[in-house]
Amino acid sequence: MKKSKSGDQNQLQVVLWLRDIYSQFNDLLLNILRNRTPTLQMMAFDMLLEFVKYEAYFHPNAEGFNSGFFSNNLYSKTIIVVFKSCHINNNNNELKSHTISKLNEYADLKMYFYKDLG
Repeated sequence: MKKSKSGDQNQLQVVLWLRDIYSQFNDLLLNILRNRTPTLQMMAFDMLLEFVKYEAYFHPNAEGFNSGFFSNNLYSKTIIVVFKSCHINNNNNELKSHTISKLNEYADLKMYFYKDLG
């Protein structure tokens, strides 16, 4: 059975719409990271890290978690917002501690953290 051109066009529209919604959601989470409430910041940070993991896993060329692909686009945005938030809010020790614990847990996060801030 062949797909019709209108079916392909509809599928493309849905994919573009989903990509836009996903991007908007990531932007919303990045804005929450700028919030002064540590609990919200840590939840947003964890969700963004999960998205980094899923982007690597579902990358078109990826064969799984060990494929070598790392979603640095979203990760670098996340780290820059965390760094600025911790710098602006000097008393933001909870977010600092949470970020450091994640960096110490995963070597790839630590390496890209230094790369992105370098």
